[in-house]
Amino acid sequence: MLERRHRTPNRHRLLFVLIVLIGPFDTIALETRNADAHARLVSASPTGGSALPSPSSEVHRQFSQPVEVQFSRADLLSDDGTAIELAPLETATGDDHILIIRPADPALPTGVYTIV
Repeated sequence: MLERRHRTPNRHRLLFVLIVLIGPFDTIALETRNADAHARLVSASPTGGSALPSPSSEVHRQFSQPVEVQFSRADLLSDDGTAIELAPLETATGDDHILIIRPADPALPTGVYTIV
């Protein structure tokens, strides 16, 4: 007569199966929790809504992630909605989180301007 052995689950095998099944979901959850598709505006200088005695020669926008100038865009509009030509966008020297926006002609007349 053949003796039948009762097999108990191998703890190592069970742990391996749990790691294989749960591990990828844990990694996905961690990665999506920290992922941001777009940089968020952290600060601006001058701040939005500022009233300045004369037009600013440049505007700084600080973002939560490094700015890639080649994929960035800004528009400067006068109070009647006319687009004002801008110089090429740049990041601050030593800090690629700061986008620098300058008008092509720094001699802007006094007025109300909006950056979008």
